[in-house]
Amino acid sequence: MPRLRRLILLATTLGLLASPGVAQARALTLGIADAPFGDRAAPQPGDPWLQNAVDVGAQLVLLSASWSSLAPAQRPPGFDPADPADPAYRFATLDAQVRALAARGRRIALLTSSAPAWAIGAGAPADADAGTWRPDPAEYGRFARALAGRYSGTLPDPLRPGSPLPAIAAFQAWGEPNLSNHLTPQWTGSGRGCDPRLRLTTAGCSTPSTRVSGLGRRGRSW
Repeated sequence: MPRLRRLILLATTLGLLASPGVAQARALTLGIADAPFGDRAAPQPGDPWLQNAVDVGAQLVLLSASWSSLAPAQRPPGFDPADPADPAYRFATLDAQVRALAARGRRIALLTSSAPAWAIGAGAPADADAGTWRPDPAEYGRFARALAGRYSGTLPDPLRPGSPLPAIAAFQAWGEPNLSNHLTPQWTGSGRGCDPRLRLTTAGCSTPSTRVSGLGRRGRSW
């Protein structure tokens, strides 16, 4: 129920902000994040959440692009993590989400997080959440280049010959790194440890039409 209330509040707020008077006063980009699209299978053309995104005036939808879900669980021989078309990647569900939202005219942002087991640091304690312990910046950079290349608007769509996969408007590198269920360890001997270690290499993952944003910290909950 708390999650449902948050979604209702979000939809109501977006609806109010989308009213003509507010739209004239503030040039805002309205967006929907997370729950409607990111925690289940790819939306189908008749999925009500696709129309809901349009109805509340959301121009941007933030989708989860979990590194550990998209990359192979075990790194196979010959795998090129920077190649957006490497067959070891598991892009089918994300491709379908991107196609469905782009067909509705929504701009799309991708939020990356959760490293695969072969890209975390050594010595992870038993109580560290999977994918959070000292993600390898170089490996993350390769993944970021693959993700950006796949959704650059130039890569051929494997299901639609002659057409490219839709382009993404923005990428966000990691989510809520100030929470231990997203990044560990949170503290080192010199203080808070997440930012210096999480200089995740995104060089080469932007395009003229795509922005790369920084880390999205979690605000205080009251």
